[in-house]
Amino acid sequence: MEEASPHFNPRQVSPVGSGKRHGVWETFGAQPPLARGLRTKLFLAMLITFAVLTLAIMGAMRLSFQHGLTGYLDQVEQERAQNFSRTLAAYYQTHGSWESLRQNPRLWGRLQRMSDGAAPTYPAEDAVLQDLLRRPGRLALLDETGRRLIGPSLPFPDEGKRYPVQVGGTTVGILYVMPSTHITDGLAQQFERQQGRILGLIGLLALLVAAVASYLLANRLLGPLQALTGGTRSLTTGNYSARVRLHTRDEFQTLAEDFNQLATTLEKNEAARRRWIADISHELRTPLSVLRGEMEALEDGVRPLDMLALQSLQAEASLLGKLVDDLYQLALCDVGCLDCHRENVDMIALLRETAVQHQTRFTQQRLTITQALPPAPAFVQADPTRLKQLLNNLLENTLRYTDPGGRLHVEARQQDRQLIITLDDTAPGVPADALPLLFEHLFRVEPSRSRRHGGAGLGLALCRRIVEGHGGRITAAPSPLGGLRITICLPLTSCASVGQSCRGADGKD
Repeated sequence: MEEASPHFNPRQVSPVGSGKRHGVWETFGAQPPLARGLRTKLFLAMLITFAVLTLAIMGAMRLSFQHGLTGYLDQVEQERAQNFSRTLAAYYQTHGSWESLRQNPRLWGRLQRMSDGAAPTYPAEDAVLQDLLRRPGRLALLDETGRRLIGPSLPFPDEGKRYPVQVGGTTVGILYVMPSTHITDGLAQQFERQQGRILGLIGLLALLVAAVASYLLANRLLGPLQALTGGTRSLTTGNYSARVRLHTRDEFQTLAEDFNQLATTLEKNEAARRRWIADISHELRTPLSVLRGEMEALEDGVRPLDMLALQSLQAEASLLGKLVDDLYQLALCDVGCLDCHRENVDMIALLRETAVQHQTRFTQQRLTITQALPPAPAFVQADPTRLKQLLNNLLENTLRYTDPGGRLHVEARQQDRQLIITLDDTAPGVPADALPLLFEHLFRVEPSRSRRHGGAGLGLALCRRIVEGHGGRITAAPSPLGGLRITICLPLTSCASVGQSCRGADGKD
């Protein structure tokens, strides 16, 4: 129950510049080099991936087109060859031999054109294939034994296709079609080149779309990272008011919220550090100033060097020593180096013993102590010295701030394998807005609980460190007696762990 002293406000810093990117985030200042490098790498990686996929698809489409075109041409060639073989069969049935055909090469061409007229009609887009069988050197007429009758005088490979010419069920000749390894027809080649150009244009368009999509996607993905990087750089320069605002509804937004929470914590810690330095300087300066004034008075002969002067100097030195010792104890608690020698301690007996030791001083201040302690012992695993220090600080707090004629009521009970201790004193009380800050370093309440009572704002802070170091919890609340209620919850030795639920004296968490 200690009053607040004036403290410095935290350094006010203006937030760093921010600007929206793609309408979903705010970034800080110029782009850091790391973000630019990562954006370029991501853009190139996605562009290369899209390019490879596009080329693979285009290659597969071209191969599929060529395979389909070749198969279609083969089917057309087969149908026309069969029509031509029927035309030759009709000719042989009319003339009875191939002799007149051998002697008249032009008749060979006319028969091909006749077979073209007899062939089935094809779709208009396939009209370029109509001259397939008119290529010179690909057709030959063989007799039934395979001897050449009409056609080029070349070896006939086995890969060529043979179509029998039959009259009345008897084979009178063989129509031989030379194999073709590639498309040689002019119109078919023109059609193939046209399709190749179309595929090329589609591929270029796909690559352009892939480049634009890669750029936009890289910016979209790395924009939040750029904002977080800028915010981090702002924190490193001491601008703890920097915040990152994202609306991406993904892990980046969660990370931004965590970043903002971190920035808020750092800002509060910086303000607390500045207040802590200012308050410590103020607390140390007061006893030092008194000591210096007393010694100057003794040196100048203003005040005689007697027992009263020595007692005054001793009191100020003791106050300064206690303040330094409390600061040292708090520092040890903050770094986790406070020595604790744990053993089974009967907390009920320790409460009675502490109350008896302070009885004389309470009587001098016209204060009374009432107790409601259970008869059975309640053991906790703790350092008895630290617990004694805890109780002394709490009772000393009551002695300093409770009005004469008041009282302190101490109660203890067990609940959920926890030992709950409550200390209620009478007026004056503590404002509700000061209760959450009561256990902070160097905090004192204005005006009733002020410096004139001797408090430096470290006793309750040390109490909290001691209780938390033993796995417990300490809270402050208004007392039904008109003053302050301090509730301490400590785990009993029978508890399975110190993490059990800890409830206040009113039964609430």
